[in-house]
Amino acid sequence: MKSRLAALAFALATLFAAPAFAEPLQLAAQGRLTSNGGPVADGTYAMGLALYDAPTGGKPLFLETFLAVPVQGGVFAITLGAAQVVLDSAVMATGKLLWVGVVVGGDPELPRVQLLRVPSAVHALVAAQAQDVQCSGCVGSEDLAKASVTGEKIASGAVGSNHVNFNWAASDQPGGPATFAVAANTAKLADAASFADDAGSAAKAKALECTGCVKAPMLADSVAADLVAAGKLAKVATSGKYADLQGGPDLSGVGTLAGNNDWKGGQSWLGALNFNKQQAQLFRFQNADKEPTTCDASAVGVTYYNTATQALVVCNGKLWQTFAKVATPGSNQSNPGASCLALATSGDQPNDGIYWIKPPAASAAFQVYCDQKNGGWALLLKTSSKSAWGYNAPVWTAADDLNGSVPKGDVDADAVSRAFYTLSIVSTRACIAKYDGGAYACETLQHAASTARNLANAAPLASTQGTNNLLTPTWKSIVAGGVWGAMTWHRFGWNTGTSSHGGARFGFTADNDSSDSQDSGIGFGLFKNNAPSIDAGAGYYQYPWTPAPNPPTAILQGQIWGR
Repeated sequence: MKSRLAALAFALATLFAAPAFAEPLQLAAQGRLTSNGGPVADGTYAMGLALYDAPTGGKPLFLETFLAVPVQGGVFAITLGAAQVVLDSAVMATGKLLWVGVVVGGDPELPRVQLLRVPSAVHALVAAQAQDVQCSGCVGSEDLAKASVTGEKIASGAVGSNHVNFNWAASDQPGGPATFAVAANTAKLADAASFADDAGSAAKAKALECTGCVKAPMLADSVAADLVAAGKLAKVATSGKYADLQGGPDLSGVGTLAGNNDWKGGQSWLGALNFNKQQAQLFRFQNADKEPTTCDASAVGVTYYNTATQALVVCNGKLWQTFAKVATPGSNQSNPGASCLALATSGDQPNDGIYWIKPPAASAAFQVYCDQKNGGWALLLKTSSKSAWGYNAPVWTAADDLNGSVPKGDVDADAVSRAFYTLSIVSTRACIAKYDGGAYACETLQHAASTARNLANAAPLASTQGTNNLLTPTWKSIVAGGVWGAMTWHRFGWNTGTSSHGGARFGFTADNDSSDSQDSGIGFGLFKNNAPSIDAGAGYYQYPWTPAPNPPTAILQGQIWGR
């Protein structure tokens, strides 16, 4: 049905940049393909070229694939970065050695070839080093713009008295006479002072040589009254009377209340407190691990919270009685949670188990198995090791519970919870039992909010290429021996749809050529109509490419969780 290319030899003819300073870059590559010592047959071949920073191993710094590369006489020529895949100049900017890896068709990568710089690229590398001048004494004063040196660039002590010149008067002590103002100190110019008559009174201010040196005792007694009269100071500042405080609250009621009660320590209350039908907000009962007082006729109605039994207790005049406990959310049908996630987040139900929930779309509360230890997942659907719930099974479109409303744990049975079609989820966790035994292998997918049933019937996914980043070790561990051969076209997620050979309601489907036949898949609601065929609730199937798992198909237990 499909052919596979034989092992190839590869030689890199030339690899150059055009141009070195452009961003993004384009690299032209030429090579020669041989088989058994001679050139391969003329035609077109699917190829992939990658750039690495190591001769073996590591992840590619750049990867571009080509569906049909013309080959004549074994020689091919292609340009990297010329199509939709952008070759960023940063890949070349590090100056590290690079190697070129080539993959032809479905064959392994050929031995890598070192990438050498062309002269223009070397010039670009040297130019890049001029981005930051790092030298001592290579920049002279003639290279500096005027007024370009700021204070923070001048070293401490670099500017002395010999660099500045201005007129000044200095003193040897704070507040002392100015050394260079001797003429003023001796008042030799007093004869010309037109305000000499004020000199006598001005002398009285000689001691005022500081900020804050005038203290309250120095002020006249009338100063405060003058400030109040001028409106510069509130009257309460001088009288100290509450009646003189403007804008203060009315405390007349507080005074009456204080007169009838003992407020010492804030503990005793000797009279009744009438809230007049108002709320007592954030009220808290006394906490105690035993009765705080004797229950008799004088204590009727006294209530406290018993910290030992975690319940409210009230005195009926003879005995202490416990109020009926409020059921924890999720523990019964009358007090359900909104979801397993809500019960886990609130801390009401932190342990795994069966709980009552009522999503907004549900008409009544129902029970569901919750995985609380891993973050509040609801078990929506589970398939058995003999499940026939293939792609076209009614379970994927119906709104009915099957085999009970509570899929439980690892019981080998088909079951669907009401949460499958009523609980809106934004994350799906798909778990499938490994063929070789052991724990379930689980993968998680984020998506827009919807129910699992709606997701399973959404518009089919479109195919894309490049499965290496989607076929994770977790998915491969499900199949026999961890072997998988279909590595080209793929669809991944909810409802891959059906094509000429297969499909899935949820999971990973793939092909090994460009026919997009979905002839291989891992997931739920599987369908395959060519040999070997399968119609199963969960498991895997693969057209017998090489390599292929053995057996090529298997029905396995599966679980779909949502939150």
